[in-house]
Amino acid sequence: MTKLRILFTKAKKDGSQDILTCIRPDGSRTWAKLNAVFPIHDMTHYSVEMEMRSKNGFFGLLAQGWNLTDFDSPENRARMPLEALWVEHVVGIVWREYVTRNVTPYPEFSEAVAATVEALRESLQRNARRQGPRADYSEFDVAALVRPITEVERTNIMSRIGELAAQWAQTPRGEIMELPFEVS
Repeated sequence: MTKLRILFTKAKKDGSQDILTCIRPDGSRTWAKLNAVFPIHDMTHYSVEMEMRSKNGFFGLLAQGWNLTDFDSPENRARMPLEALWVEHVVGIVWREYVTRNVTPYPEFSEAVAATVEALRESLQRNARRQGPRADYSEFDVAALVRPITEVERTNIMSRIGELAAQWAQTPRGEIMELPFEVS
């Protein structure tokens, strides 16, 4: 079971940065200051990963010992599990729909997910031929990228983002909003 305590701390002053802190069961932690849009972006990650039971997405990797700064390193990003890459691509689509308030009909959403996953596959094929750090993915791993998101799952994800965003908006300055992350 993957467990993590996720703490979003709202900046005390206007113009200051919010902070994301993740605490693992062993007490180790990682934290970073967030740019203005990132609390909702990270809550989108949380919503997707919880709904899709993702053990190896952004928060799953943090629970496993990755640090927030690890995602800034090209060497580490090149070795991310495929599930983490899949999550990143899905989060991109969901987050864009949420922040623009332009939620497309479900068939268009599914097409967008399929297209971004296909672009990911093509990128993996190009990267397999280049020198430097990269993960070695089996054909089975790559085939697993075709993971559908049902209409119900999408609705649940969008609802959860809305609930978390409302909770964050109500969080007073200097206070913490905590989310438990458990995926079995």
